[in-house]
This record gives sequence, structure tokens and C-alpha cells, in this order.
Amino acid sequence: MQIRWHEGLPQRMLHNWTQLYQRQLTEGQEYYEHVPAISVWILDTTLFHDNRWLHVFRCRDVDSGLVLHDDQCIITIELPTWQTWFKAGKESILELFNCWLYFLTHAKGADQEMLLSQLDDPVFKEAVAVIEGYTKDQKQRHAYDMRQNYKRLVNSYIYTGYKQGKDEGLETGVELGKHQEKLELARKLKDKGMSDEEIMEVTGLTPEEMAGL
Repeated sequence: MQIRWHEGLPQRMLHNWTQLYQRQLTEGQEYYEHVPAISVWILDTTLFHDNRWLHVFRCRDVDSGLVLHDDQCIITIELPTWQTWFKAGKESILELFNCWLYFLTHAKGADQEMLLSQLDDPVFKEAVAVIEGYTKDQKQRHAYDMRQNYKRLVNSYIYTGYKQGKDEGLETGVELGKHQEKLELARKLKDKGMSDEEIMEVTGLTPEEMAGL
């Protein structure tokens, strides 16, 4: 889930998808052993401004529309646009979609039995099993990938604050925006289990600033 927009977000979507896809193969495996990688981004912001809350992106030929391969798929769900559709009575989504939104927003840290009691469908039991079935190596690999992205993400947020501040002529606001973005990112990294030393290395925060989080 991506809560805030930042400069380079579409490129980040492509970058993260390529990581998901290329990381599938281990030594000795061949290209044909790839399986589809579907990257789903739930956005609490409007990205495309075309009054559509759901977008499905694939690699297509610009003239014929021919899909290069079904393995590539990036899906974006823009919650503000969906809420507008929902309030206007234009939604055409099955009840299952709302259940998935509930699952995505409540799965982390929730009591699994209580969660499944709210979602009376076998598919969610399977989804819980998938979450609990991550191996230690998979978690470590994911953590490594995320650490590689953190510095780029910090720079994207900083650049976004700088660009907005420059456009508005608010130099002081830019500096405050940079610092606030660092603090916000530090809180997220801390929630993900990163040590204070790693967070300070990525964000540039001081021990005193970390102690205030």
C-alpha cells in the first residue's frame, strides 16, 4: 500500500515489479520457469486523474495491443476515486472486493481466527496461510530488496518536497518538509523492524531525533 504520492512513483512501480520477477529464478532454473508476477498498488491518492479507480497495466504492442507475455501485470487501485464512485452509486464491484480491502487493511498483526471469522470465504484462509508460510530466506531477501529501495525512496520524498516548495516559493517549507519526510520514513522503517543504526544511516537522522520518535 502506498499512502503518499512522491516524484517517481510510476517508475518505482516498474522497479519493484522487476525485482519481484527476476528474484523468482534460482541457480539452475530457466527463463521458461518464471511464473506471473502481479504487483498490486493500493493508493490513497489520485495518480492518473482520468476518473477511473482501477488500472491494469501490461506490456503491449502500441499498434495491435498484443501482449508480450501474461507474466507482467501491474494493478493500481486509487481509493479516493473509488470512494467517489461508491458514494455516487456507480460501483460495479462484487462484495468480495470489499472483503479483500478489509483483509489488506487488517491482516498485519491481527488475530487470524478473528480475522477469518469476519471473512467467510476459503480464499482468505489460503491467503493467511501464504502470509504465515514465508520462509526465513524469503523474508531476508525481501528485507534486502527493501533496504536497497529505502535510499531511493528517501530521495524521492525529499525531491518531491523540494519541488513543491520551489514551485510555491517556500524555502523554509522545503526544509521542514524534508525533515518531516525523514521522520515519517524513520517511523515506517522502525515498524518494519530495522535497527536505529540502520535507520540513521538511511535517513541521516541523529540519535536525539531517533529518541523522539
